[in-house]
Amino acid sequence: GNMREALKLFEAAASLDPRHDSALIGLAETMEELGMPDAAIKRAYQRACQFREVEIAKDTTTFLRDVHRSLTRWQAVSRFAVFLQQRGDDDMSLRMHQRAVELAPDQSEALLGLSWFYLDTVSDAAAAQEL
Repeated sequence: GNMREALKLFEAAASLDPRHDSALIGLAETMEELGMPDAAIKRAYQRACQFREVEIAKDTTTFLRDVHRSLTRWQAVSRFAVFLQQRGDDDMSLRMHQRAVELAPDQSEALLGLSWFYLDTVSDAAAAQEL
């Protein structure tokens, strides 16, 4: 794909709506693909987390504090995935868990995050079917 064009479009979308989490996540993922500096990528993920659910200030603050404690990029993405799952956004959580595994395929914690996500969502779906 045309990554530079995607970057421009995500930047434009984020400038039109600075609180649009999808634009910010897309921006961060595109920046990663282009090999841009970790600090810029982390800022995009931080902004996405801030605006994902502004009223969840405590969780957002915890996430941002963890990122500022120099977590690796995959750890920050993995934490964001858990944050999203806890808020019921399974689709975006899945994308972030998968991204963490892509960033760190040799890290058991990244693999476990995705594994637990699948187990939790399958269990939830099975429980819903039984009702």
